[in-house]
Amino acid sequence: MSEVPWAAGPQRQRLAEATRALLDAVVRSGADAETLAVAAQTVEDLTRELAAPTFQRTIDIAPDSYRREMALVNGRSHPFAPQLDMEPVEDGYAATVTLGPSWEGGPGLVHGGAVSLLFDHVMAWATTRVGQPGPSMTGTMTLAYRRPTPLGLPLTITARVERVSGRKIFISAELTVDGQVTVTGTGLFIKLTEEHYPRVYRLSS
Repeated sequence: MSEVPWAAGPQRQRLAEATRALLDAVVRSGADAETLAVAAQTVEDLTRELAAPTFQRTIDIAPDSYRREMALVNGRSHPFAPQLDMEPVEDGYAATVTLGPSWEGGPGLVHGGAVSLLFDHVMAWATTRVGQPGPSMTGTMTLAYRRPTPLGLPLTITARVERVSGRKIFISAELTVDGQVTVTGTGLFIKLTEEHYPRVYRLSS
């Protein structure tokens, strides 16, 4: 399978947005069997068309790099990534997002694992407010699910730096919906240096 250089662009972002809408439609579709079969064939044909070539991965973190665009959370070119509205706050970040039916756990509720994914992302972003520029990795993360978190309403996760010890950054966070706290969390994140990149990142498929 051949590889080509990564190329960001509005076409890739449009495809990702369309795919996210498709996922929501698929999980709620009440279409008849014939319509579903035709749709499946269309998706299978498109998958074969897009499967090759693949792009070359790097550790670049520039705004238009694949690592930013294809990030599992907030990657504008990722076909599954929830799109968070990120805002810096004192000692951290706040993020707002509304999740649709493809994120459902219990009926009408956000899956607990999806909540964990969002917390991990926002907490990691909070670490960029202190210390040297660069990425961090999750050491530990603990969440307390205090109330069910509903689908279809704006969710706000606020994460703040509590303290720093060398490359260790301690974070606290909470998720609110309609003014109510539904989840709280704490995390320990480890700041990476360039020396860690070859040992941590695995670019081969």
